[in-house]
Amino acid sequence: MVLVLRDGYDKSIGKTSVTLVKNTELAFTLYVSERNKLEDYLKNPRIFSNLVKSYKDFFSITRDISELKTDRKSFEKKLIKEVINCEYVWLNFENIDVREYIDNTRFLSNKKIILPGLYNASDYSKMKELLCTYYDIKDNIYLFFEGNKNYTKLKSAFETSLSVKKEADRIKSLGLSPLENIMYTYDYVRSRVYTFENSNEEKTVSRDLSSVIKGDKIVCLGYSNIFAAILNCMGIKAEVDDMVDSNAKAGHARNRVLVEDEKYGINGVYSFDATQDSKGKDGSNAYLKSYRHFCLVDKDMRKFDRFNYKYSYDPSIEFYIEFKNYFDFLFKQKKINRKEVFEEILKKYGSYNNLSSIVYGKGAVGTYLKDLKDTKENPKKILGKMFADVSKAFIMCHRPIGAEVFIEVLKNVREVQNLEDPLTYPCDIEHYVDAYFYSKWKLSSEAKDFIEDEYDVYSEEEILARAFSLIGKGSKTLVKRIKKD
Repeated sequence: MVLVLRDGYDKSIGKTSVTLVKNTELAFTLYVSERNKLEDYLKNPRIFSNLVKSYKDFFSITRDISELKTDRKSFEKKLIKEVINCEYVWLNFENIDVREYIDNTRFLSNKKIILPGLYNASDYSKMKELLCTYYDIKDNIYLFFEGNKNYTKLKSAFETSLSVKKEADRIKSLGLSPLENIMYTYDYVRSRVYTFENSNEEKTVSRDLSSVIKGDKIVCLGYSNIFAAILNCMGIKAEVDDMVDSNAKAGHARNRVLVEDEKYGINGVYSFDATQDSKGKDGSNAYLKSYRHFCLVDKDMRKFDRFNYKYSYDPSIEFYIEFKNYFDFLFKQKKINRKEVFEEILKKYGSYNNLSSIVYGKGAVGTYLKDLKDTKENPKKILGKMFADVSKAFIMCHRPIGAEVFIEVLKNVREVQNLEDPLTYPCDIEHYVDAYFYSKWKLSSEAKDFIEDEYDVYSEEEILARAFSLIGKGSKTLVKRIKKD
């Protein structure tokens, strides 16, 4: 159980609520003022009476609360004990000085304290400052840290951030373009062998960023967390796409990345699955010949899915057509019911908020829904802007990159890697030809729209041969191999 303390304003001081933190852990929220001691709030019977009511309201549908109904006083005592003996206290303050509040509150002296805000591996400087601020109590300070399931010790989060920063800085120093940086990072991440945690270990050992960055256990979520953390630290926007099929009780994680590279004329959102392209258990370097799950448009990546996943980011054509039809319907209406539209969009199309946040740095759906709810602006105008932004984000997920580009990117990356480790990273024409075939790259075709049929790549031998002629001799051998296959 977590006790959450929030700033109280006027009439909200002393009020309570019950929620879930990280979707599973029960959290009791109390609104406080820095003028009053926390101990006084916890001695106030009215506070716990409010808390019991909040508990009842929150769980009346999902839990058996018969104990509360039959013996309220006993239940209230039990609740008081839970709060007093809680392990974690989350100081979710906006205006109250956290350090000063900790120093002035005896109740917190033996508690694990969670600081406000969400931190990630790119926040190295911020966490360095926090270590200075809380130097004498750092072992009791925890953070919400992106990439980790549980609350993370400040010191551990800082060490993780430092490890990520060092790797990101090293890669950036190589002078590669954004897409080349992404491929280099992809090779770094997938050089790890897929390995489950031991039976006596927590699942977080192979999944949490802080564990996999320095450990030897890693599964799909671990690959995705490292890949996203390093790219974000380099200034390349990357997210983890966590997918679940509740019916099959199956899940998987991969990444979506905003690729903006002027060198290659690329501006789009692409899917990456380092897990599927990772080194095999035999430990050989054969995996370096295949990029089958690298920088794919959404529809091409989905072909590999074995389950009916629900995506945290869903730019599928079918989903967009449904979205478009709904908005076509709304635009034809004489009057828009703001409340109904708000609830419908929030319920059905929330994943577009996640997708648009990659492109714009903020969720287009959430931003415009707030305007729809809180402003008097014409609702059709608001919905029109939402539709335009979502459509742009959707289109950016459907700009396939051709083999010609991938071959050049691979050449430029391999030359750098070969200088670092010539035995692991070959940079000869045969290696590039193998990579082309094993990766099943396809030539780009500007004449075809992204929602049309697959490209007929093998009829364009001369184009591909010219692409390979740019990186060395052997294009004739390549053409013969294309015709043979």
